[in-house]
Amino acid sequence: QVFKTGAPGAAGGESETKQNLAKLLTRIKEATRVADTALASAKERKATAMKRAGALEKTKAIDAVFAKYDKDKDKMLSQNEIQAYAKGEFKFNLPQDCLKRIQEGPLVEEGKAGVAAASFHWLRATVGAARELDRDMNRKKDREEKERILIGVKDKLAEKVKVVATAVETAHKDVIKAEDKIVDMRKKAMGAHYDKHDALAAETDKVIKTSRASYEKVKKTLDGLSSMVDPKYAKDVDAFLDIEAKALKTRMKRMELRLTRASNLTTRLRDEAKETAVREIVTMRQNVIKVIRYNQRLKELTTEQIFAEIDKDGDGEIDHAELTAWLEAADKELKPFKPPAAEEPEADEKKEEDEEKKEDGKAEEAKEGEAKEGEATEKPAEAEAEKEKVGLVPKAGLVRPTALAPAVPEKEPEPEVIELDSDKMDEVFSKLCDEGESSLSKAVFFRSVQQFLKVIKETALTDVFPVTASKPMRKLEAREVVEVLEGPIRDAKTKVTRVKCKALRDNVEGWATISSNLGTVFLREGKPSFKVVKETILTEEFQLEVEEKKEGEEEKKEEKKAEGEEEEWKDLTINCVDCSQDFIFTIGEQEFFYEKGIDGNPKRCKDCRWAKKQAQEGGDGGKGKGKGKGKKGDGKGKDGPREADPKQLFVANVGDLQISEIRAAFEEVGEVTRLKILENEDGSSKGVCFVTFATEEMATQALKLHGRPLGERNLIVRLAHGGNKGDKGGDKGGGRGKGGCGGRGGRGGGGYGGGGDDFNMPAGYEKLLPGGPGGFGGGPRDGVMGGPRGGG
Repeated sequence: QVFKTGAPGAAGGESETKQNLAKLLTRIKEATRVADTALASAKERKATAMKRAGALEKTKAIDAVFAKYDKDKDKMLSQNEIQAYAKGEFKFNLPQDCLKRIQEGPLVEEGKAGVAAASFHWLRATVGAARELDRDMNRKKDREEKERILIGVKDKLAEKVKVVATAVETAHKDVIKAEDKIVDMRKKAMGAHYDKHDALAAETDKVIKTSRASYEKVKKTLDGLSSMVDPKYAKDVDAFLDIEAKALKTRMKRMELRLTRASNLTTRLRDEAKETAVREIVTMRQNVIKVIRYNQRLKELTTEQIFAEIDKDGDGEIDHAELTAWLEAADKELKPFKPPAAEEPEADEKKEEDEEKKEDGKAEEAKEGEAKEGEATEKPAEAEAEKEKVGLVPKAGLVRPTALAPAVPEKEPEPEVIELDSDKMDEVFSKLCDEGESSLSKAVFFRSVQQFLKVIKETALTDVFPVTASKPMRKLEAREVVEVLEGPIRDAKTKVTRVKCKALRDNVEGWATISSNLGTVFLREGKPSFKVVKETILTEEFQLEVEEKKEGEEEKKEEKKAEGEEEEWKDLTINCVDCSQDFIFTIGEQEFFYEKGIDGNPKRCKDCRWAKKQAQEGGDGGKGKGKGKGKKGDGKGKDGPREADPKQLFVANVGDLQISEIRAAFEEVGEVTRLKILENEDGSSKGVCFVTFATEEMATQALKLHGRPLGERNLIVRLAHGGNKGDKGGDKGGGRGKGGCGGRGGRGGGGYGGGGDDFNMPAGYEKLLPGGPGGFGGGPRDGVMGGPRGGG
């Protein structure tokens, strides 16, 4: 019996059972080891036996072959039997001298008549060696024969290569002629009308075609040299030609490139002529529209009235003849419009105003005279010193000019004279009409003649043209569209360009500024457009298959947007899901979401989004009975703001512009020593950058670029200011809990902009850049996990 357990309930029974089980386990392992050893030994013996069996089979096969050719059964192979063996097994006739060497050699024992069975394997090796010697002899003969033939072939090929070289030289001269023709073509094209370019290109193509034919002929001859010999010598001939004709082949490749370039130049000349023709038609179309708009405003006609004036037959459409006849009679000398004259007050009112002004003027003169006399009496020396200081009294040794130079009046711009080519009016008219139409409908005419401007920066809509005498009617907001009624007209005094327009939103008419005297653009050429505000379908046909509605079915509540009106974006107030505080989702942020294809609105404010990001980037602390010992923060930042660099500017709203485009815009002001575009994690631009100039004066001058359009946006340019460098890291995590998480860790300190890139952030843009890493301290915000990195 294996187990000897104690009495039930005995204290030592369980211990004895465990000891017996341990002994049993030892015996099982020993038995397993013995079995594995026996199995391995058996496999080894089996493999040895299989090898022996295979060797016996091979030995029997060799003995069978020996017995097959031992015709006289004397257990030896004679010379005839050896010859029969070589023929039967290898299909090879042994030379007589080889048979003699075998018979006289060590394979035949002394006093024996042939090769015994014990030396049969040596006989097999001797026959193999004889076969290899025979192959060597045959290869040597073939090589000597090949060399003899190739000597003659190479001599002939060398002569043909010389003939081809002469042909290559002739082809090269033809290529030079083609290149000279290209130069001549380009010279003639510079002074010729684009209509002549096609003929010049065709004439050049003939020369290029002749040169290419000469080139192809020589190339065919050169490629066919190796085909003149036996194919079995082709490799040797090709190797010979690669050496002898290498220079010719290289020259031919260069000629191919030169001919291709010449063909490309003629093709480019034709393409440029086509592009010029298209541009001319487009320009002429624009000039026709200019003439129509000018005459419309000159005669103070509405678009409806100018259409009726051109449409002589009154059929509601303008044909080619009507438009041509009207253009011949129209005024095509486009003079700049003068500002409208200010309204004069009535005579009586004007007289009274003049008298009041005279009386007021006399009183003022009297007061000024008294004041001046008093000042002259009290402080004559001080007054003279002050005048000398500001330049009113010339200093000693300087001659004061008797009178100031008269102001040079601004030169009136020359009128623009429009010339229309009657030969191209057919193409221009077809460009004005819709595709496939032969006449100009009223809708298409309105679409072409009406001029619309898009508001790109907020500006005022005033009642009269002069800026100084005008009163604002309302504000034109960004992305509004206005229709031009008069102008554009440039004010010679204020040097601003103004236009009379009608706002499509509420049909209010007034004057607006297109561009200021500092170059700020408020209105830009544009057209009213539709914007998809809700998902819909795009169909090929106009008609829609609509099911008949049942009586009483509710009609759709959504109304279509009016033409020319875009959806108006406004600042949105959203409640944060984390801190429950309201935050503003600005128009600029909505535009950014729209451009990046981000659906929906943000759920968290900027601070909470930042905190969430930091929480996701931090690691977990100890759980359960974890100690939660975050290391004490090793933040090296010091408290206090970084000093601002007066030569550095913060530039926003640059979008996806390249660094070269931004640099070119700012180098118009002065030398840019450094330009850095801030990027997201995926490498895309954040739309903001820092520009550092060589001097503080250049940076100050560059501030005037604020509001200037660059690309499709207006730049935001401000002086960069210092950001916080960041506080020190938080404290250690708490001690060991009794079964829950570790104690709450101290939050790592750090202000925005601290420890990050070496840039200064202006007010309002602090959170575009994450701060540098703080110390390893408490978790994000007031998280209870110890260990994550503190806020930097």
